[in-house]
Amino acid sequence: MKLLLTTIMCSIGTIFFMNTYAQKLLIGTYTHNKLSKGIYIYAFDTTTGKASPVSHVNTNNPSFLVADKNNAFVYCVNEENKNGTVSAFSYNPGNNSLTFVNSEDSNGSDPCYISLDRTGKWLFCR
Repeated sequence: MKLLLTTIMCSIGTIFFMNTYAQKLLIGTYTHNKLSKGIYIYAFDTTTGKASPVSHVNTNNPSFLVADKNNAFVYCVNEENKNGTVSAFSYNPGNNSLTFVNSEDSNGSDPCYISLDRTGKWLFCR
């Protein structure tokens, strides 16, 4: 599996889960306007460029996302008021859903970037 991470307009993080069966696109959105709920999963057709909604999970302002190398977990930074958080979600490829695992204080306001080291043991946030 190959993982591609990009950012669109600095407020939406995208991740492609690529395997031999399908490609999934994860989009993190700002939620302070109440029009968006958090992280959305789309089925992405690389031939047509069409993305179809599959599921979503509620979380506050997930402005940047990263998946581990096995695509088993997705981590996001949550820009919340004065304190930011880092949240973890498990990914279920069977029903294409994310399940909240836990959240920790980012020790700073408005975190905007998150990454994992090559081993997947260390998560970095800024």
